Amino acid sequence: MHALKLLPAALLLALAAGQAHAGINTDPLDYVPAPAGTTLAAIYYQNNHSSSQYADGRQVAQNSIQADVGIARFVHYTELAGFTIAPQVLLPAVSVEVGGKGSTVSTDGISDPILGLPVWLVNRPEQRLYFAVTPYLHLPLGRYNSNRTLNPGENRWKFTLQAGLSVGLGEKTTLDLIGDAQWFGNNRSIAGGGHLEQNVLYSLQPQISYQLAEGLTGALGAYHVWGGATQVRGVDQHDRTGTTTALGTLSYWLGKKDNLQFQYRADTEVKNGAKTHGLQLRFLHVF
Repeated sequence: MHALKLLPAALLLALAAGQAHAGINTDPLDYVPAPAGTTLAAIYYQNNHSSSQYADGRQVAQNSIQADVGIARFVHYTELAGFTIAPQVLLPAVSVEVGGKGSTVSTDGISDPILGLPVWLVNRPEQRLYFAVTPYLHLPLGRYNSNRTLNPGENRWKFTLQAGLSVGLGEKTTLDLIGDAQWFGNNRSIAGGGHLEQNVLYSLQPQISYQLAEGLTGALGAYHVWGGATQVRGVDQHDRTGTTTALGTLSYWLGKKDNLQFQYRADTEVKNGAKTHGLQLRFLHVF
């Protein structure tokens, strides 16, 4: 069997969209809101690599997978009916290359944009206590060609509902606990014909941050994703996700307007899919 064919269609779609683990990844302190009237612009660069892929917890392939992702994110904080909200848009672009034995497939281009609207139901800065709920709508506008195995876009609607709690523990430590569920529309035009369906995917993301020095914060966290089994042309792929990822983050403020963030993440356990590791760099500017 051709090595690349050991990768399920849904995994190839996720890799092409720059989301080896679907859901909305968060960074430390993401659920601490800025004051109303603040506008943020952030640029992300992610580099992820895999050399081992798993099925039912066993390694079944050693394809080389290289994924580069760039994301532009724009956020504006304001108030509505007494609640702080932060309408935002994320614009991703990806480049993915999957190499097997003697064969390589690749793709690049604009992926599916995402609209988000966090609403803070609890916003108590004097207690350093925050809780928000965020709906995200993923728009099927990315580049897609059903004749290609890999595409930057997924050709399907997605909806994510995320809840985030941020609690200050003393003066310098913060605990973030974020969970979400993601629902998928059907892709009715996949490579080879037919359609792709996917069950609900869940994730839990705890992180703890510590202020190391003025303007410098370090954080350690984990990311567990489960569910999301797929059916291709009505056939169950037996590919329920069960992935745990460890991550470490350093964030530094260059004055009051600019922030640099460096993050490393590595999968520690994979039930089905690619075991990945990679880096994320983020530059954020406050207007």
